[in-house]
Amino acid sequence: MSDKNRFLNFPIAMLAQTIAEPKSGLNAIADYSIATFSAHCARDFEKAFAQVAYLARAKVGSMPAAVRALLDRPAVAELVDVIHEGAWGTDGYVSGTADILHDECLNHALMTVSEKEAVISFVALRDAAAFFGRAITDYDGLALSAQRSRQAVQDHEAEHGKTVFASVHADYFFETLDNEPTLDDLRVFRSVCAVRSLVGKKAFTGVTKDMLRGRMIGGKSPSVAAVLAERDHALQAELDALQSRKRLDRILTLAASRKFFGKFGKGRRVYVSTEAKNPAVLADMVSRRFTALGKYQAQERQARRRYQKGQQEGQQGDIIGYSFNKTL
Repeated sequence: MSDKNRFLNFPIAMLAQTIAEPKSGLNAIADYSIATFSAHCARDFEKAFAQVAYLARAKVGSMPAAVRALLDRPAVAELVDVIHEGAWGTDGYVSGTADILHDECLNHALMTVSEKEAVISFVALRDAAAFFGRAITDYDGLALSAQRSRQAVQDHEAEHGKTVFASVHADYFFETLDNEPTLDDLRVFRSVCAVRSLVGKKAFTGVTKDMLRGRMIGGKSPSVAAVLAERDHALQAELDALQSRKRLDRILTLAASRKFFGKFGKGRRVYVSTEAKNPAVLADMVSRRFTALGKYQAQERQARRRYQKGQQEGQQGDIIGYSFNKTL
């Protein structure tokens, strides 16, 4: 897959963690996103164990404690040796490993269902991290972090309803994580997440600045953001800081100047687009939308007047007919 299609997807509520403790919050987003994406990377057990056997023999990288404990069992260590001797270095290494594992004694007597699931999960996490150009040094720590985030999101949704998701390009996210971002850098990052969560798959959308502020501190709406801020001094301070129109405009302009999105102000709304990053192009798109909307509303009013006129003429005809029949 092309690098341009590599995005981390995570609940907007997780942005709140990046305000009081930016590094910890960003790491939590990375763990959650990699763990979630790993569901798309799962292999069947035979292919996953072939990879584990290879890594065990080559002594490459870290492994989860459950997989390490499995490999430390003498019977499994012997199985890895058999795979190494029977299939290592051949073009059919994976299929050869599968043949060995399909042996009734080796496959079913050595490993439980949970152990097989641990092998599959480990390789899927490793592949997911590699997809984003990362290497995991603590698999158990990542899994625990992702589970805590999932629970926190569930708790958040139980109170505030279903959350919305943000997405951010992997290169930009890890650039932010790996460096020492300034306060402005973090605000630009959150603005990008907020805008992308609002635009979604649309060509553009019009939003209020209150909505942008709310999304930037982890609320799906201004009202949810207000509740979150009431309970957290750091969130309240950030929300107050973003009330400055000059400050918010500067952050949005910084993000737009880096081509993360396009923006165009009209009336009390800000129109944003991840597709049209030139403000003139975006303004033209907005103008065409309003023109089309205006034409449709005019047609609708005209149709309504014709309908009402027809109704009135029909009622008058009924009255005349009734009077004529009554006279007769």
